[in-house]
Amino acid sequence: MHPVAIYHLRYNLAQNDKGPRYVGINRLSWDRKPMKALPRVVTTPNATTLYGFGALDLSKEPVVITVPEIKDRYWSIQLYDNYARWWHLIGSQYNAPGPVRRLVIGPNWSGKLPAGFVGADIVQSSSDFAGVVALVPVLWYEHHVVRPNDLSRAELASFLANGVFSIAFFLFAAADVVFTGSRMHI
Repeated sequence: MHPVAIYHLRYNLAQNDKGPRYVGINRLSWDRKPMKALPRVVTTPNATTLYGFGALDLSKEPVVITVPEIKDRYWSIQLYDNYARWWHLIGSQYNAPGPVRRLVIGPNWSGKLPAGFVGADIVQSSSDFAGVVALVPVLWYEHHVVRPNDLSRAELASFLANGVFSIAFFLFAAADVVFTGSRMHI
């Protein structure tokens, strides 16, 4: 992404309080339903992913990112700079299943670290700006059970899908035994 496009996104997220994507500085804005192909906030949005966007101002103080324990679901938080360089990744593929805490500091910050942050919990940005993209894939059947403003039914959607899959597998196995006379040998 070009630096001008990043500035445009940062302006709409953190400064343009009249715009529909405005959330303010140091806050994450979540899309509550999967994106369509247009408008393209990202190059090619995934139609089965919920996205969150944010702009961090690290010029005066650090920002804390906290992710609770998330089981049985892929998730990712990615930090980028003004030149679209992804410089820190947090997610289930790295830290599964959580909880995860990061203290994000700017290049010139010098102060007392908050209690509980050591080593890899502290990450330093190369500039006073850090962009944030968060991703949580939503399975196709969850679109029908989960409502955009009520994500509490995601677990129900997973339960229903697992139940449907289990019943279908049982019926397939039973049909195989009935029609072919095969038996399972363990």
